[in-house]
Amino acid sequence: PAGLNGGSQGSTGNNGVNDPNLPACSDVIGLTKVACETYFRAAGCALLPLTCASAFIPGPLGILGLVGCGLGVYNCATGGDAFTGAAECGVGLVAEGPIGGAAGCAGFVVCNLIPILSPCDPNEIEGPLGYAEMQWVSNEETLDYTIYFENDPKLATTSAQNVRVTQKLSDKVNPSSFRLGKFGFGPFVFEVPENRATYTTRLDLPDSLGIDLQVSAGVDIINNEIFWNFQSIDPVTGLAPYDPLVGFLPINDSLGSGEGFVNYTIRPKEALSNGDTVTAQADIIFDINEPIITNTWMNLVDPIAPSSAIEAVRRTAQAHVVEISWQGQDNGLGSGLAFYELYVSENGKPFFLYASNIESNAFTFTGRTGGNYGFFVRAVDYVGNQEALKTEAEVSVELDQPEVEIEHFVLIDGSTGQPLASELNEGSVLELQQLPSLVNFEAKVPAELVGSVRFILWGLGANTQAVSTQSKAPFRMFGLNGGDILSPQLYRLLAIAYTEPGGEGLAVDTLEVNFEIRNRTPGNISRFLLVDADQDSVITALTDGAVVVVPQLSQRRLSIEAVTVPNPVGSVAFRMSGPVNHQHVENSSPYVLHGNRDLNYVGVILPSGLYQVQATPYSGVRTQGVVGTSLSIQFELLEGAETEETSMTVFPQRIPGACQSANYRGRF
Repeated sequence: PAGLNGGSQGSTGNNGVNDPNLPACSDVIGLTKVACETYFRAAGCALLPLTCASAFIPGPLGILGLVGCGLGVYNCATGGDAFTGAAECGVGLVAEGPIGGAAGCAGFVVCNLIPILSPCDPNEIEGPLGYAEMQWVSNEETLDYTIYFENDPKLATTSAQNVRVTQKLSDKVNPSSFRLGKFGFGPFVFEVPENRATYTTRLDLPDSLGIDLQVSAGVDIINNEIFWNFQSIDPVTGLAPYDPLVGFLPINDSLGSGEGFVNYTIRPKEALSNGDTVTAQADIIFDINEPIITNTWMNLVDPIAPSSAIEAVRRTAQAHVVEISWQGQDNGLGSGLAFYELYVSENGKPFFLYASNIESNAFTFTGRTGGNYGFFVRAVDYVGNQEALKTEAEVSVELDQPEVEIEHFVLIDGSTGQPLASELNEGSVLELQQLPSLVNFEAKVPAELVGSVRFILWGLGANTQAVSTQSKAPFRMFGLNGGDILSPQLYRLLAIAYTEPGGEGLAVDTLEVNFEIRNRTPGNISRFLLVDADQDSVITALTDGAVVVVPQLSQRRLSIEAVTVPNPVGSVAFRMSGPVNHQHVENSSPYVLHGNRDLNYVGVILPSGLYQVQATPYSGVRTQGVVGTSLSIQFELLEGAETEETSMTVFPQRIPGACQSANYRGRF
């Protein structure tokens, strides 16, 4: 039939070489022209008796028949040439008519005057990208190969109906490990079921290509060869398509319609020597063309794992830090050492991978103080060969307990995070007016030796406590940028340093200081408030000469709060006389006659009667510092009925016989 196909010379890949003796696409097309003429000559010779019989016709046709018979005998006996082929074609058509001279004439016209339709294939094989220029791979590695073929638009003139790909396997690979991967052509990609060494299927493609495609692939263990065969099938006849223009692989275009590939994996043999070569080269046949040989892909095998050994462990100035050094080598002329892994055992526990991808021959290890550590290293080469894991330590070391000291406390401005000028020492007295609105505390301690610091701050006047644990340096009680509002009173600050974050590990040092915050601004008492200690609420304001009626007075615990300006002050001294006498110094706001506990009022039962109360503010705690302006009043308490509202009668002047008064009744 017309349209016999030709192939092309293979292309050069990243790792391959070409055979210069391979025929080019044009050479192969010439061979198929001869094959074309051979087929048509056979048909013409079979019809030669018809031409010779016309020699017996009387007249000019008989003469032409005799000439045609002679040319036919010559061509059938010798193969003829272009001149005799053209002469036979012309004489045959005249003497025999279109039927008698059809075969010889068709052979000349089709094979000499009409271009032969032929696919063409610049092809290539690509294998595993090994390490470095020599493409090193491990004998434990699965090698992945892809063979590409293309119906080249520069050389091909028709679609390919059949493509066969074969490859002789290297004697360095295990044919039993061969596994098929995906394959495809044009826009189609097909998955082969997993773990298959052979595969046969018929692809139904009439809607897209107008044909079916029979696919067969596998491995020939006896001949140590792998293969793929793609055969176009006419879905009507079940045979190869008669039309030479119909095939599964068209001439390639910008969409890659004429490109195809096959993929497979295979493993090297186990018993290989260092530097053994694994090669791969495929043959590709388009239709009935000569085989086209691809480039040769080559990898060198490195089957030997590297080795390593720790040489020394050197202590440093820091008790919990050591430097470990080792040596390693890639046994044989292999791919070379890539990196090391460091394994560590702590206090007899199982080894674990501490660090990987170490490219140098030394490592600085930081451990827990007081811990016992064992070490070994593992070498890995560039193709992934790993030294066997060791079962015991190559070297062990015990890390000494370091001497850690919290040097001192530093006051920090909580708003800016900047340190204040003065240190915080035992007995320090801080002026409230010189402190920022938010105060923080930093414990100065060697950060490389400490994992965390726990802070405890007691407000001794108000009986309060704040606790914080910080695990990042600088170690500050309220975090890197934070603080608290501190009132004038006595404080105690304690810091505890631990070897581990979160207050874990060993407590290696503590520091405690007592200090005071004073308010140097002279204060004054602006007013008094009668408070219900049970409800933590204000009943009413107290003024000089007030008479206050309190329901169930004998059953309620009451007290008196002094309101200061400014608030807070250092302390307030109370003195009360009357049915109940009481003296008290309150060091934290709110300033209450009977005290406050965590901002809760403390009270007592106050019987009915006339009371006098005086309060004096001080800038320092415990009546120290500057004395402010005191306030003194008299008032009377009366018990009212259970449903009676609290009432207060205020006498502007408590002078016997005074005739003026002001009465106020209602809830306060």
